[in-house]
Amino acid sequence: MSNLSLSIPIESQIKTLIYPIKKIMDSQQVTHGDPCWAPPLFPEQGRLLLSMPQVTNNLYNARKEERQYQRSDIKKRMASVKNVHVSLFFDGTNNNEPYDTNKAEPPHPSNVAKLYHASAPEVKEAISAGFYAYYMPGVGTPFPEIGTNEYYNPGLTYAAGGEARVSWGLINLCDTLFYEVTKIRLTTAERRDALESMSSNTNYESTTMFALSDYNPIPGLLK
Repeated sequence: MSNLSLSIPIESQIKTLIYPIKKIMDSQQVTHGDPCWAPPLFPEQGRLLLSMPQVTNNLYNARKEERQYQRSDIKKRMASVKNVHVSLFFDGTNNNEPYDTNKAEPPHPSNVAKLYHASAPEVKEAISAGFYAYYMPGVGTPFPEIGTNEYYNPGLTYAAGGEARVSWGLINLCDTLFYEVTKIRLTTAERRDALESMSSNTNYESTTMFALSDYNPIPGLLK
């Protein structure tokens, strides 16, 4: 049996029948928590507006110790000195700057990746002035330099591969000092040899090359 009337437009009758059902569904979906809030878009010029005198003063302070050393008694100091600034950027779990910035749609680099970009890691003038920046992808994501070429679940579950990333950051620090003295960079092979010798895991491959491993830390934790 139908409750539809031929004297009332079908469209109006359908809306009348659907309205109570829709009202019930809407009431079940409504939450009574705090209102949602989102911060405004980050301005292109940044939030901290610096004048040229402020920028100049910051640079002056960064090199203050270097100047003091150069003015000290020549008999008490080395022939030359240079301030070196090394920034190590460790991204969070499942964050990967190369993918998030260059391949993802839309691009969504993390705040760590954005800070890394702001450090001008490829600008020769910055490097020659002693400013170095190194980026380490988050655990669970590809890091070809240490032999991790794919995304992997143990990194998301156990933070597996974290030690290798920290060690790689320390190796970058040593490489920077070596380069400043000799103007020679450590090769990737030399870095990987150092990484292997630094590993605390007896099964070194399990902490880096997950494409070839079923690494599970639980048995070791339970011992």
